[in-house]
Amino acid sequence: MHSAAKLTMREWFSTYFKPWFLVRRSPRTIAEYTCTLDRWEALSSNRPIKDVHAEHLMAWRARLVELRGRRSEQISNATANKHLAALLAILSKAGPPGPHNRDALGHLPRVPWIAPLRELEPSPRAIPPAELAAIYAACHLALHPAEPPASAWWQAFLVIAYTCALRRGAMLGITWPNVDLAGATLRIPASIDKAGHERRKPLVPAAVKHLFRIRAEAGPVFPWPHALVTLNRDWLWIQSRAGIAPQAHYTLHDLKRTAATEASALASPWVVQRLLDHSQLSTSLRYVAVPPELRDLAERLPLPAEAIA
Repeated sequence: MHSAAKLTMREWFSTYFKPWFLVRRSPRTIAEYTCTLDRWEALSSNRPIKDVHAEHLMAWRARLVELRGRRSEQISNATANKHLAALLAILSKAGPPGPHNRDALGHLPRVPWIAPLRELEPSPRAIPPAELAAIYAACHLALHPAEPPASAWWQAFLVIAYTCALRRGAMLGITWPNVDLAGATLRIPASIDKAGHERRKPLVPAAVKHLFRIRAEAGPVFPWPHALVTLNRDWLWIQSRAGIAPQAHYTLHDLKRTAATEASALASPWVVQRLLDHSQLSTSLRYVAVPPELRDLAERLPLPAEAIA
C-alpha cells in the first residue's frame, strides 16, 4: 500500500486531489469539497484513508442526516448524497485505476462504496403571476446592494433570471462584456455555466429596459459585495414584504421552474429544454409544475352522466 494512504481525507485532498484533479475548476466547486471535508472531520474519527471502510461511511452519513439545519429542518437526502458523492470522488482517485477511472493513483488497493440515499422529489413550484407581480413591486423595499440601487438591482435580477431561465451562479457571474443591449443578446460564458457550455440568450424588451437602469462600463452585471446567505435572506425578506407567508416562500431557483411551467404551455418540450439549458428532456420535465392547461384537459374528459349528476 502506498505511503500516501496514511494521510487523512483532507491531507490527501490537499496534496493530490485538489492540485491534480481540480485544475481550473471553479472556486465554488473547491468550496463545496471543503464543506464536505468539514462535515467529515466533524462527524467522523477522521482516520487515514487506508482505514476508511463502508461501515465508516454509513455511520458518518447517519450522523449527517441527523443534523439540524438553520430553519430546524433535517438535512435532506439530496444534500447528504452530495456530500457522500464528494467523499467517494476523492477516494476513487486514491484507488486502483480501471476502465472508468484510468487516472486513479493506486494509493488504495480498493475503494469503499455505499449506495446513495433514496431522494424523494417534490412537485416543482411555480410562482403564480399575481405573486410574481407582488414580489416585483416589493423590490422597491430591498436593502442590498448599495450600488446600483437595490430596487433596480433586484427588479433587473428578477426579470433576467425569469425570462432567461438562469441559475443564481450564472446571474452573478455574467459581466457587461457578455451583454449586447443593441442586439438584445446575453452570452453566458462556458466558464460560469454549470455544464461548461457557452450559452446565448435572447433578451426581451423588458429585460433590456431593466439592464439599462443598472448599466455600468465594466464589471459584473449584478455585483454582490456580500455573502450569498445575505442574498438569500434578502430574497426571503422581499417576499415577506410582498405579503407571502414565510412557509410559502419561494427559492430563487423557483424562478427557473416558473419559466419552465409558463413556457411549457407556449412551446414544444424541446424548445423548453433549450430555454432551461438541460442536456436531457427528462430533467426539463421535472421543472414543470402543473400548468392550467392540465386542469382544462381534465375537465374536458368525458364522464358517465351518473358521475356528473
